Amino acid sequence: MGTETDSASRAVGPGQGTEPKPILLVESVFQSAVLMSRIFRELNLLDQLAISMDCEGALARLRQASVARPRLILLDVRMPRMSAGSFLEVIKSDSSLRMIPVVVLGDSDRAEDVARHYELGAAGYMIQDGEYTDVLDKMRALCNYWMLSRSPMTY
Repeated sequence: MGTETDSASRAVGPGQGTEPKPILLVESVFQSAVLMSRIFRELNLLDQLAISMDCEGALARLRQASVARPRLILLDVRMPRMSAGSFLEVIKSDSSLRMIPVVVLGDSDRAEDVARHYELGAAGYMIQDGEYTDVLDKMRALCNYWMLSRSPMTY
């Protein structure tokens, strides 16, 4: 009988692709970053996860030639100084970054909030309700999709 962790490992573990697919989490709340780290450990993807605590740090990381570009960015909607919307505008206007899919992790279910992020170039918008099992299930589904998805970017 397998555990939930075994199931998660089979779902998104190392056998799903031949190349690493780094994920960048942009999250300003320390407790939320710890929660996501725990979730990615359960999904057997912690070694693929990098965390930036603000949008400015994420942009600096994305522009470093020595750091592998992520195949997916998870962007918390509530960010200090530079907003998630401004971050999307910057990377979607940069020809070297615009092809990186960004999934916004939001707390609003209002159609205009969701639409605004899609208009700015988000590849997806997920409601985060904070319950661990719900977030785990959503991240498992999202990572399964992105780990199997082909990317037009070359590295």
